[in-house]
Amino acid sequence: MILVTGVTLYTSRIVLAQLGVVDFGLYNAIGGVVLLLSFIVPTLSSSVQRFLSYEIGRGDMEMVGKVFSMSIQIHLLIAGVIVLLSETIGLWFLNTQMNIPDDRMVAANVVYQCSILSLVMILWGVPFNALIIAKQKMKIYAWFSVITAMLKLLTAYLLIVSPIDRLSLYAVLMLLIFVIGRINVSVYCSWKIKDVRYHRIWDKPLFRRLLSFSGWTLYGNVGNMAYSYGLNIVLNICCGPAVNAARAISTQIQHVVDQFSNNFQTAVNPQLTQSYAAKDYDYVSKLFLSSTNFTFYLMALVCIPIYIEMDDLLCIWLGSYPDYSVSFSRLTLLICGIQAVFNPTFTLTQATGNIQKFQTIQGTAMILIIPLSFYFLHQGYDADVVFYISIIIILLTKIVCTGVMLRLLPFLSILSLLAVFIKGVFLVLVSGGVSFVFSNTYCNGFMGIVYLVLFNTIVYSILAYLTLSRYERDMVNRMLVVLKKKLNHDE
Repeated sequence: MILVTGVTLYTSRIVLAQLGVVDFGLYNAIGGVVLLLSFIVPTLSSSVQRFLSYEIGRGDMEMVGKVFSMSIQIHLLIAGVIVLLSETIGLWFLNTQMNIPDDRMVAANVVYQCSILSLVMILWGVPFNALIIAKQKMKIYAWFSVITAMLKLLTAYLLIVSPIDRLSLYAVLMLLIFVIGRINVSVYCSWKIKDVRYHRIWDKPLFRRLLSFSGWTLYGNVGNMAYSYGLNIVLNICCGPAVNAARAISTQIQHVVDQFSNNFQTAVNPQLTQSYAAKDYDYVSKLFLSSTNFTFYLMALVCIPIYIEMDDLLCIWLGSYPDYSVSFSRLTLLICGIQAVFNPTFTLTQATGNIQKFQTIQGTAMILIIPLSFYFLHQGYDADVVFYISIIIILLTKIVCTGVMLRLLPFLSILSLLAVFIKGVFLVLVSGGVSFVFSNTYCNGFMGIVYLVLFNTIVYSILAYLTLSRYERDMVNRMLVVLKKKLNHDE
């Protein structure tokens, strides 16, 4: 994970330097849908994985095969609809409404077409990713991530030596990376998961269940897409490509931070769903509260040092960077933290299968951010206002959606969940405040960042351990014993 993160940040610096601020901003505004889908693929995958995990929990492998086959057909159908809309309304919008320099229109259309094909590859691969997760084959993702990171490093090198238009070349190379990723997951599923195969079947009741569930999930995802991609367009129209470049940098940081929380949540999701299917509600409650607590811990370790040292980190990472990069990135970190700590709520709601109200609230709220952002920017507010609007609406939406989940799952304790959130926020504020004072007093340059990371890790870990429940403390102690045995064995 550290290797992949380091390579990703390094290649981002090279890409920004080779494309320039305007082209980098254009790629984010036009081809940003691909990066956006890399964020929502875990959500799309989790909807299919919910059915796969549920049937695995019930021990019905025949039904697992049917769910897998039908989900492939549904996602290809969704991809077809999106392609149709993209090649009509989307193409018109690109060429008539967006703020693009005349001499970059050809390259912009190349980026757009490559983005559409990349989108198809991503959607086609969703059922395969879901199957790998449902089967809890987590280690293979590390290898896939390393391969993708190395391909991105190669892409950055080719941008340096290429004599042709770099923006067009970058779009084509990124498309090839998505194609290779699609081939990787297909080959792995065929090679390692032999008890589940795709068959051309038509199960009308199952199709309706999957389509209904996927449809509501898609509505929530459309809300996320409209928010992330729409925000790029609003900033492009109101502020220009240079501000898009700052948004692109904050999105890169969001992608790295989200990987940490998504990797943890991906490991927990199948256990939550399978335990709910087995009606082991006591374990579901303990696992849900613990996963929320540990998500607070993980996000605090990652986000607090980055937030405090954002200016120095961007200098080390990029050298020079566009205006608004620091403020955009800091506010994006807050959004990442809010979304991450509420991820277990979304997973457990999915496990029930009753997601209509949850997704309606979430999708509608995310879409609402776009017109509000456009209004305030049009009134002359600073570009940062779009992120303040996002934080307020996302936080309120997550609280309301948590209330929806608690009504569906009466065995969960409202007071226990409230205690987890109050404790998490308190620890973040205390650790963040102490780390901020330490940074201003002792930290300077690269080594100062290293010292701050170590200091924050020690302070937050001690505070968090002292406030763990007995069940969580026993879990941590067991993990430490296993780690100690492994280290002794390696020696």
